[in-house]
Amino acid sequence: ENQSKIKHRARSLASIASRHFFEGEPSMAVMALQMMMELGPLSRNAKLDAEQLKLPWLRLLQGAAQCEAGRRNGSVKPCEGPDVEGIELPCNLVFSVLSAM
Repeated sequence: ENQSKIKHRARSLASIASRHFFEGEPSMAVMALQMMMELGPLSRNAKLDAEQLKLPWLRLLQGAAQCEAGRRNGSVKPCEGPDVEGIELPCNLVFSVLSAM
């Protein structure tokens, strides 16, 4: 049961991050990826491997790259508000995905 909860949470957070990258909301995406990183030790303790989790890493990388391109050309701005206070964006959004892997 613990394994299924961890899988569900990881996949849900990956979906949230992907959606926010593709919608041009990098702060929310990075926050979801940070939460995914916090699940890392739990998934290792639950003996889950990458094959069992089946996270959409390629889609996350594509979304981060697209969002980064928008950030560089000025069409994408970081989100503002109390929900994303303290979220620091990396120099390249793809790094946030690579760190979560």
